Amino acid sequence: MGINLRMKHLAAYALLILSGNANPTEADIENLLAETGVEADKTQLKKLMESIKGKSMHELIAEGLKKMQMGGRAEEVASKEKDDDGGTDDIIDDAILGVEAIFGDDYDN
Repeated sequence: MGINLRMKHLAAYALLILSGNANPTEADIENLLAETGVEADKTQLKKLMESIKGKSMHELIAEGLKKMQMGGRAEEVASKEKDDDGGTDDIIDDAILGVEAIFGDDYDN
């Protein structure tokens, strides 16, 4: 599964929380993504939901910030692939790593 779909799962979860749904379900996330023409990856979505079960959004953010301060997934940052112009997409890569750090390292495994 690509990084873009992982980000869409995470973004949908966060949007549902921000819209007042304190406990979004897999079905809620699937429905929101479907409204935008995106099909959720049910296996990865299940892993996401298992990794955040019983945690509030505030707890997830606090855990993620702590991981980021301790280096998070530094090995991935160090091994960024070059983009078409020979540079790195630092802003995008850092945002993805930061969001993944908030929601846990096990989500994409």
